[in-house]
Amino acid sequence: MRNLAQNLNRITNRSASFLSVGININKMRKEFEMTQEEMDEIIAINKEGGDPVMYLSGGTPMGLSLQEKINDYWEKLGNKYGFDPLSAQASPKGGLFFTALTLEEKEA
Repeated sequence: MRNLAQNLNRITNRSASFLSVGININKMRKEFEMTQEEMDEIIAINKEGGDPVMYLSGGTPMGLSLQEKINDYWEKLGNKYGFDPLSAQASPKGGLFFTALTLEEKEA
């Protein structure tokens, strides 16, 4: 759970750039609720880790890092629910709830 909160905080920090141009991002956010199965998948990804233990010649890692796996999963959720995965952040409700920019709002 701690890694999930850390990942959401990293994503939130990326969204802070909207504030520097005077856009109130909180008014454009929508609240979403993931299923317990989706949360269990995120927890399983965190438990698996993912930092490559093998490197190809030249220092290229073999396999995905934990961050890449989590980012890929958030992209999958974004496609399913219609939100920008880089804008996701924890909801004050906690648990399975999070907020993000919908794809329509991002394009507007």
